[in-house]
Formats: sequence, C-alpha cells, structure tokens
Amino acid sequence: MKIVGISVKNILINNIKDLYESAFPSDERREFGEFKQIMTENEHFHVYAFLEDNHFAGFITFWEWDEFCYGEHFAVCLKCETVEKEAYTCKKLQRN
Repeated sequence: MKIVGISVKNILINNIKDLYESAFPSDERREFGEFKQIMTENEHFHVYAFLEDNHFAGFITFWEWDEFCYGEHFAVCLKCETVEKEAYTCKKLQRN
C-alpha cells in the first residue's frame, strides 16, 4: 500500500473525482470545482490517494491545523479499473 499526496495537477485527480462523486451524496460533498479550488488555495486542506500495486484504491481528505486534524472524506474502491481496464478488488486495503 502506498499513500500519495495529491495536487490538482496529479493524474489521479480524475480517479478521486469519480470516487468522490459516487461515494458521497451531493449534500455531503462540494462541487468538484470548489473542491479543487480549496486544494489550491487552502494550505490546511490535504488530499491523499491510496495505491495498491500502483492502482488507485481510494482517497482521504482532511484539514490540518496546529491543534488538531479533521478527517472530512474517506472512500475506498471495492472495484477499481486498472490501466488495462480490468476490474480488481482492493482486498488488502479492506483488511488493513
């Protein structure tokens, strides 16, 4: 399992968008344009992707200040498509 910090220019941002919009109802998430704007304009907001065998497996967003951290969104893929468009199960992430 690899955890990677994400910027709006990272290729994984599209994977995050797809999972974010499918995992959370519209009243529990921002419009993705606003999400990306917060990523670029607010140093306290962080987005990390989980990779399993170099394939996108999920993400977490959180706010970090000196006094505390606040986890906002966490989602994992039950099925993810590989670069070759073959589905796989993120079993290792589910076990951890």
